[in-house]
Amino acid sequence: MAKVLKGKTDAEALAAKLERIIERSGITSKCVYKNKRRLDGAKVILLVFEKYFARTNSQTSMTVLITDDGRDTVCEVIASGGGVGFGDGGSEKEYENEVIDILKEEGFR
Repeated sequence: MAKVLKGKTDAEALAAKLERIIERSGITSKCVYKNKRRLDGAKVILLVFEKYFARTNSQTSMTVLITDDGRDTVCEVIASGGGVGFGDGGSEKEYENEVIDILKEEGFR
């Protein structure tokens, strides 16, 4: 399930902060794709992260789409993957919450 949060900050600074914090959050967490564009005057940044969760023996991905039109910054956070069966505590939700917590610290709601 995607989470959408709004705030007021520079998209590029936010993307750099997310990348720095998420990659430091675990030895297996990394940004595997980053793309920046300008569309109709808005900054659009797409980040894709992956993390391996040993307890579920699974790879989880998280996509973060940041759109900054100069007035508001909107972040869409989508995590997917994760393990199934015994021991799966919702690794995709856990990964998604890492980003949501950072955004909330930045004043996003």
